[in-house]
Amino acid sequence: MERVAKPGEGEQGADTGFDPCRFRTDPQPHGRPRRLCAAGNLARPERRIDVAERPRSQNQAFNAILFFYKDVLGHPLQGVDALRVTRPPHMRHAPSIGETQALLHAIRNVGGYPTNLIARMLYGCGLRVSEPLNLRIKDVDFQQSRLCIRGAKGGKDRMVALPATLVPEIRQQVNVARAMWERDQQDKIPLMLPQGLA
Repeated sequence: MERVAKPGEGEQGADTGFDPCRFRTDPQPHGRPRRLCAAGNLARPERRIDVAERPRSQNQAFNAILFFYKDVLGHPLQGVDALRVTRPPHMRHAPSIGETQALLHAIRNVGGYPTNLIARMLYGCGLRVSEPLNLRIKDVDFQQSRLCIRGAKGGKDRMVALPATLVPEIRQQVNVARAMWERDQQDKIPLMLPQGLA
């Protein structure tokens, strides 16, 4: 196993890949490193950022340099936080009303399943993906135009408003589900109850 040369050991021109001049310190009381090129070059504004050098990668490399100076060389750097790269603000893009309507119209029912109705419930009621799939007939309140979402985030139940435009199709889907339930009862097919709800 080869021994890694320490700073100052061996010839300066040896093929160790280590530059001892890089880590020399000024003869000042605070021992501030003379050369901080590696840390400074990471956050230069005019420097072209490569794909592999995103802000997170640059900050990780910067922290590695700070660790090396502090714990290996014993010369912690002071006042270098200004060299840290800042992340650009993430601009969120919400689809326009026209784009949303085009998307909802483009969704087709698959295999007789009301996929389009589910997509509009996700959008109109603010449901999560699995929540409309777990709805039961007792969870739909047509009189007060609301849905009861059971076992939502955190295991809690919550009530959401039901858009009036979805009421006719949901009524139709309730009738389909009721007819399927009656057929399963005649065929003596067992019904799975989520978490033992009756």
